[in-house]
Amino acid sequence: MEEKGRIKKIDRQMVIKGHTIASLAKATGLSTLTVREVLYCERFPSAKTSQLMADAIGMNVEEFRATLYDAQKSA
Repeated sequence: MEEKGRIKKIDRQMVIKGHTIASLAKATGLSTLTVREVLYCERFPSAKTSQLMADAIGMNVEEFRATLYDAQKSA
């Protein structure tokens, strides 16, 4: 249950900025598959990918990475 709350933090930021997975991919220059895999905790992003995604959704990169890390570890 805690995992869902942490992931919701990223989802919330995406909604605030008006992003879907496809639009986030386009805004960052990443593939849709990469963005989806990161958001569904199927892979942990590199520092560069994290920075691109965090910037696009208006999140601090450290908080973004910590949120993903916690979600993956509790899964």
